Amino acid sequence: MPSTEDEACAALVRGLAALPPDERDRQAAPVRTAKLTRKVEVFARRMAALAVRTGSAERLRDGALALALNGCVARETYMMLSLIHHSAAKLGLDGDAVLREAARHATPEGARKVLEYAARDGKSIATMGWREIDGPDGFDYGR
Repeated sequence: MPSTEDEACAALVRGLAALPPDERDRQAAPVRTAKLTRKVEVFARRMAALAVRTGSAERLRDGALALALNGCVARETYMMLSLIHHSAAKLGLDGDAVLREAARHATPEGARKVLEYAARDGKSIATMGWREIDGPDGFDYGR
């Protein structure tokens, strides 16, 4: 289930996304640092899994926004886009549209990476080294 840290991250992501572009880019700069990139990855994975468990498109969008605001600065972060896309399909949503919407809140370089993933063929989670698992709390992703 969602934790208080998940809720705090979601509030931060939504708050950053609501800012005007110049301010958003400036305020979101720490999210693109190596220090916070791992936290973004964990948050995005948790939101992708929670979205499926709870049927929540909002949780899925929070995860996509976090990745977009981060700009997928690390290879592993880029790979998390596959989880967002896969969860969108499980919820009956258009994964490409979810990613395109999130890309609107990224820096130009970050948007390019997110849109590149949305446009590619073969978005299998297995290609990115992931698989569906039944974790202690239900649906999850594992390696």
